[in-house]
Amino acid sequence: MTFTLHDRNRESYFESIEVQDPSTVTGKKRTLKQFSEFCMSKFKESDESIISELLKQKPNEMTINSCDLLQQYVNFMSKKLSPSTIKDLKLRLERIIIQEFFIHKISVAPEFSS
Repeated sequence: MTFTLHDRNRESYFESIEVQDPSTVTGKKRTLKQFSEFCMSKFKESDESIISELLKQKPNEMTINSCDLLQQYVNFMSKKLSPSTIKDLKLRLERIIIQEFFIHKISVAPEFSS
């Protein structure tokens, strides 16, 4: 049997989670869509383009910039969510957005992971 490693992308990520509860998958897709909208709104670039840029950086620079990006996303979402929902944003980031970063092999600082 041969095992071939391949780069993961958003499509393969969604295929890997399709066994989860449909509402969970829907929530993850919605959150990633919000992250994409944030990237377009804030940077006028796609999230894929921003992730590609992060991947070109040195590890320490990538970590710092990834954390900054996620903090900007939290700030962006805090304007759209009620105060009671904001406290759940970090958990959403850990469960969803961080997974998207790991798909692209970006190192994220410990304060953003469990």
